[in-house]
Amino acid sequence: MFSFPGLVFLETTSGESDEVATLVFNFLGNGLRRWDIKVTQFLCTNANRPPQGCLQFYTGLQGRITSFNFAPTTGSIHLANQMYSVCLSRREGYCCVEFEVCRDVEDAFSLHMNGLIKISSTDNGCTEDYIQIEESSNMCLGNEKVFSNRYCGGTFNALQGLAVNSLVCDCTPPFILDIFTDGGQSSTLNLRNRGLCLDFRRRKCPLS
Repeated sequence: MFSFPGLVFLETTSGESDEVATLVFNFLGNGLRRWDIKVTQFLCTNANRPPQGCLQFYTGLQGRITSFNFAPTTGSIHLANQMYSVCLSRREGYCCVEFEVCRDVEDAFSLHMNGLIKISSTDNGCTEDYIQIEESSNMCLGNEKVFSNRYCGGTFNALQGLAVNSLVCDCTPPFILDIFTDGGQSSTLNLRNRGLCLDFRRRKCPLS
């Protein structure tokens, strides 16, 4: 089962009216698969056009981000060999974006799990499957002293080696969440690696 949350954007190269975009699907094994795909074309000058390189783009004050193939029920495994960006637009009056694991979803964050141990891992501890939120921390517009860039493991936290999830805040636009996965999806240790389900909400700028 593939879950493609939000909007997925594909850029054409020239923008000519007769240019053709082709979607190709390759699958192994048998099974019934269905799609309901809505296609919308944007002018190159459209204000809602996402920044270049953003495969998913969110403009709301809050929302939910899930990695590809993240199913509502446990048992799904994130896709291998992924490298793409999830982008959030800038909104006037809002200076930060808070991320937290989806509270209504079991195992909402599991990337490069070390067996069954659910602890957080950051930066140098994340070399295979991870997300990247540059210069983020557990605080918004406070006295942040510890910043992290990469997140993996079984717990979402800007501090290393913890077993409790925490808010992670990004106050350094552009607001981009990068997703990286390697090709190692066949080992036993990877069977619990579902990917991620994160809820986000924007934080207003402090009054001057």
